[in-house]
Amino acid sequence: MRRAFAVLGLLFIMGAQGAAAVSKKDLAITLKEQKVEELTSSGLVLAFHLNIADSSASPYFLTGYSYQVLINQREYLNLPVVLDQPLEIRARGETLISLPIKINYALLFEAIPGVEEKAVCDLTGEMVFADSRKREERIPFAASGSFPIFKDPEVELLPLKVRDLTIGGSDLSFEVRFKNPNSFDLIVDKISYSLVLAEQKISDGSFGGNKNIDAKGDKVFSLPLLLDFSELGKEVYDAFENSAVPCHFSGELEVSTIWGQLRIPFDKTGDIPVSKTS
Repeated sequence: MRRAFAVLGLLFIMGAQGAAAVSKKDLAITLKEQKVEELTSSGLVLAFHLNIADSSASPYFLTGYSYQVLINQREYLNLPVVLDQPLEIRARGETLISLPIKINYALLFEAIPGVEEKAVCDLTGEMVFADSRKREERIPFAASGSFPIFKDPEVELLPLKVRDLTIGGSDLSFEVRFKNPNSFDLIVDKISYSLVLAEQKISDGSFGGNKNIDAKGDKVFSLPLLLDFSELGKEVYDAFENSAVPCHFSGELEVSTIWGQLRIPFDKTGDIPVSKTS
């Protein structure tokens, strides 16, 4: 058996676009929606919300199911599942369940090389139901959906633009470039940051203005700074006399996507060149 990089579990949920319906006698299974949840640069959960309708006067009980999962038309999971506790399907009613598939990108790339920006997931199988007399009914189901391969934005520290440098202080601009490696825009609601130069905390806060980053694009943010070396210490002044300054820039991006809100931490350390201008 292939090493699995997703875990499929059955969840009961209240509530419910459509897909082909498959029915047999009193029972019918339809796809209500497919959702990407818990999206990060490490992986995600692909949830298939299925509606089970019972048109009879008596309830049925879901006792188990078997399924096959294909990613980009390649099988990686094929398993039977027996429920510890049968799930009641209401008579003359509808019951919504969720089949969540947890996908780890690292294992996905190992099992299926060539996956880059998105992947297609096909789910097929059958559910096993029992009536009040414990007679079994097997109903096939099928659903498909796609999911993105999300990558964290890249952070590039740009040279410090020092306009004035004296023993008392400095007037400078710190600049950073955020690169979006994804095939969709990043709608950035907020960028919170902390900036440390020469082992001294210089500034923290958030960037203003238009922060959205185009697909496969980048955006440079500039932070004007006035430094007081009497507060920061002569060591910081001495560091600015060199050709480069140690920098630690960290924080978090709050991003809106069609899959929901993402909170993306960033942490970049390195020596950045000092560019002195008049």
